[in-house]
Amino acid sequence: MKSLKIWYTNCNGMSNKAHELRERTDETIPNIIAIVKTNSTPKITSAIFPRQYQRARRERKEVGGGGVAPLVNRERTVAQITRCVQADEECVQADEECVQADEECVQADEECVQAEEECVQADEECVQADEECVQADEECGQAEEECVQAEEECVQADEECVQADEECVQADEECVQADEECVQADEECVQAEEECVQAEEECVQADEECVQADEECVQAEEECVQADEECVQADEECVQADEECVQADEECVQADEECVQAEEECVQADEECAQADEECVQADEECVQA
Repeated sequence: MKSLKIWYTNCNGMSNKAHELRERTDETIPNIIAIVKTNSTPKITSAIFPRQYQRARRERKEVGGGGVAPLVNRERTVAQITRCVQADEECVQADEECVQADEECVQADEECVQAEEECVQADEECVQADEECVQADEECGQAEEECVQAEEECVQADEECVQADEECVQADEECVQADEECVQADEECVQAEEECVQAEEECVQADEECVQADEECVQAEEECVQADEECVQADEECVQADEECVQADEECVQADEECVQAEEECVQADEECAQADEECVQADEECVQA
């Protein structure tokens, strides 16, 4: 009720101050006047008070002195108080709406912070998945190099087997030649047969080595196939991790858009609060002018 004008005075006798009271009320027009020590009695007429004020007198009946006279301006006070009360109620309602809007803004900010934390966690998981993919690729590359080395060893063993077979063929031809020469020289035949037996043993040993080398080649090829399967599985996991990262990035973008929208709503609510405050100020000014 900033616009209400209230007087309080100790007049120390009202009878000789009626003219001064009317001049001052006509000049400043207060809404409420509280006068004490009027020193008036019920016999004194109420005409000493301004006409536009509603009077409520209380005097001492038996003795002089004392007396109070509250005066209320009938022409302006009621309507002015009604307007001020209505303006104050609108201001209170606007303030409550502002508080509610501020709470919604705080809640929206907390949701934005939570969404950003989830985005950071998703990015960290994506980085970890990428590192695992890089490590798997390095292991695949190392396994492929080992497969290539094993295949080269298999090729070398095959070449040695071919060479041993050629030596066996040559030894067999020498055996045949030695058998033909056995007719002429038994001693030479015995010596040639011994050489053939030795050569055949070497051939058998070479064949066994070839079989062992072939088994090692088969085992190495199986290991290569297994390594290739593991590489394929690792690549599929990397692809799946990349898809999850893309999905997490999309969710982060959506969360950022919701945060921006919530901040815009907060700004709009603040503007409405400011407008409501301006209306309250304007209403107070109107009350003061009234």
